[in-house]
Amino acid sequence: MFWIGRGAAVISRQMAALLAMVAIYKEPIVDFDQVLKIGDDQVGIKVFDDTLTITPEGTYDWEGWRDNFEFTPTSHPVFGPCHHEFLSAAQAIYQVVKQMRAELASVIGKPKIAIQGHSRGAALADGVASLFAVDGIRVDMLSLFEAPHLGMQQYADWCKKQRDAGLIHLEISTVNLLDPVVLVPPPPWTDSHPTFQLGELPGGLDDVNPIAYHMGPVIYRGILRHFPVSAS
Repeated sequence: MFWIGRGAAVISRQMAALLAMVAIYKEPIVDFDQVLKIGDDQVGIKVFDDTLTITPEGTYDWEGWRDNFEFTPTSHPVFGPCHHEFLSAAQAIYQVVKQMRAELASVIGKPKIAIQGHSRGAALADGVASLFAVDGIRVDMLSLFEAPHLGMQQYADWCKKQRDAGLIHLEISTVNLLDPVVLVPPPPWTDSHPTFQLGELPGGLDDVNPIAYHMGPVIYRGILRHFPVSAS
């Protein structure tokens, strides 16, 4: 399904991609206000004006890839069956960022929330956004880049209800051609949100390497091709 969020974004789609696929991987293009270590995950935090941005880091080592492809489900009372590792990590992150939001609200009023991630970071961003929604807190912008599956159809149906209710504003959720990561875990696991086909080739010999279709620089390039930065 073709999907791009409608309505004003709280940060640009390009900035969300930059945070999720360049800055969080230790490239000094955007300086986060904080980079938190929560369990095994790093999470970049940056405040833009009245917007709290939350960026979980994607997979960067073989241990992380192993966890991504580990399909043991756990049951959540609202979401139904979920990927155990992704949900557990999202819950740990949520407890920290929920408190950060409350502290920020005491200074600037209730901040807007933008959450974005790539790869495993996208699955964690998906989970954190949903945990905010469970608590009745609106997520103003959710950007997912090549997310593996967090849940099954019960969870996807619940996510649709949150979008329809305005509690989660999905900006974009990409899938890119041969990328295998967006297909795991396999059915009955499924996409949490409608997806946008990026159609970005890695280039050269990498065109025959499925993993190359998943890599952050390729996806970031695809975002800039579809949504070029205005010269004005």
